[in-house]
Amino acid sequence: MQIDLILVWPNNCDYPLWRQFIRDNRNRLNRVIIVFTEINEPPNFQEFVQKNMMEDNITFVTNRDHYADEDWRNVATNEALKYSDSEWVWFTEQDFIINDSNFWEVVQQLATVEKSIAVYQDTGAPSGFLQRIHPCCWFLHKTILSQIKKDFSAKPPEYDHFGCIQKQLHEKGILTAVIPQYTYLHLNGLSYNWRLVQNGQEPIDYRPEQFKLWLTECLKVRVPLNDSWKKTARKIAYEVVIADELDPI
Repeated sequence: MQIDLILVWPNNCDYPLWRQFIRDNRNRLNRVIIVFTEINEPPNFQEFVQKNMMEDNITFVTNRDHYADEDWRNVATNEALKYSDSEWVWFTEQDFIINDSNFWEVVQQLATVEKSIAVYQDTGAPSGFLQRIHPCCWFLHKTILSQIKKDFSAKPPEYDHFGCIQKQLHEKGILTAVIPQYTYLHLNGLSYNWRLVQNGQEPIDYRPEQFKLWLTECLKVRVPLNDSWKKTARKIAYEVVIADELDPI
């Protein structure tokens, strides 16, 4: 199963735990394609991320300028696809965490049955899809992508990002294999909570305690941490001992 990973990265955020995931799992993937999107809010972590992921052999792409009526994620995802040459594409997000060692084996097994493999999210969306395929983790075979319009836009209130893809698969009778929930954790609102913390506010939305745990785990990673990011994260994370701060014996 040859896989290209595609991920969109707002340049005012860093995700150390995800960077550590890539460092530890790089050999499982062919291309890792990261598209930076301009948020126009400080700070800008793009240069830091590119420098410190250099050894991970990442294909970095800066999202092209887009018109006001264009969906930023649709533009970014289509830009990334230009660099993909593997049979499978894994669309994912930084808040998707694999927490079971069987995850990859499960995905490999599902790939022998279906050419669309994803996680689902309960929703009451008017689209009629009681279960939304969530773009935090969606493996699609290139033969599927070649059959559909590559429209990853959100069109509220009908559907969110990637909803048009799900709709097209449904219309064509293409089934999607479901990744079992025990193999992963999906955190919502990392970027939004980070923005609140960056502005000196409490992360009051999107499971604040879970966000604090995520920050705590980020502070334990072995990949480099940005100094300003670390300073901000420590204001809200649970108490944690960082190895480089221990007194030498």
